[in-house]
Amino acid sequence: MVTVYEMQITNDGEAYDHSSKFEFPQNPMVVNFPIEMDRKVTNVDFNSYHVFVTGGGIKTRQIVGNGTFHGSGRKASFNGLAGKIISTSIQRFWLDSDTFFRFYGGSVREVLNSEKNNFIDYNFSLSMTDPFVYKTSRNLTKNVTVATEVNSGAFTNSGNADSVARIEITNVSSANITGVEIGDGGTLATSFHKITWSGGTIATGETLIIYPYKMVNLSGKGDIKSTRIGYPEKASVLYGSVSQNGTGSMPRVTGGTTTQTFAIKLTGCNNSTNVKFYWYDAYTG
Repeated sequence: MVTVYEMQITNDGEAYDHSSKFEFPQNPMVVNFPIEMDRKVTNVDFNSYHVFVTGGGIKTRQIVGNGTFHGSGRKASFNGLAGKIISTSIQRFWLDSDTFFRFYGGSVREVLNSEKNNFIDYNFSLSMTDPFVYKTSRNLTKNVTVATEVNSGAFTNSGNADSVARIEITNVSSANITGVEIGDGGTLATSFHKITWSGGTIATGETLIIYPYKMVNLSGKGDIKSTRIGYPEKASVLYGSVSQNGTGSMPRVTGGTTTQTFAIKLTGCNNSTNVKFYWYDAYTG
């Protein structure tokens, strides 16, 4: 017998069926997934050849869906969906029990129809915070004991798109770590995407977390939030700064890889320090 999973929305970082969930009583009838390259086209007058510029990125994906809520719980279901969509926090939209995408805000409409006294038709639109759909959760740990450049173990990404990892550096028993360099190639010099963290220390027993992106409160402005890319935290507060070294992105786990390694350099390291990566298999659909 095939198990049918209801679509859900949870807070980012929480699993399918978490207590924070909104679950669709019946899955939406339609959910559209457009995808469009982020590019600039300059038409050259009176010519058959024109100028295309792109970095290989994908435009923000606007997901559109519609469905119907039935019965006595129809109003509660609509309000539950609306509450998630107007949240000021990043959310996860679960397509099934192990496949999700992230979104931030959007719109939802209740379609009133006097002939449907026991139904609420609705439609919604969502803005994905990154353009990928995620499936299998993965992690990898490299224990570093020296201040010179070293290589991680091999990464796996069974998807067809690149995945950006959350990075956690935990000083187990080393002297203070005062700098972090990580690239997605066999060496820092050959890495296409790389980052440098500086402006602080990671002492024994401390952990620095570098997020691919995070929605954070703007200081002194109440509930106003903004996305920060390559966001470093220690003890849950912004700590130091991350430079993307002109590459425009944090290190990426290439789609389809089973052999890719990252280059790592920890300034000041002279004993056990764990560098742990967390990511998902990433897909375009």
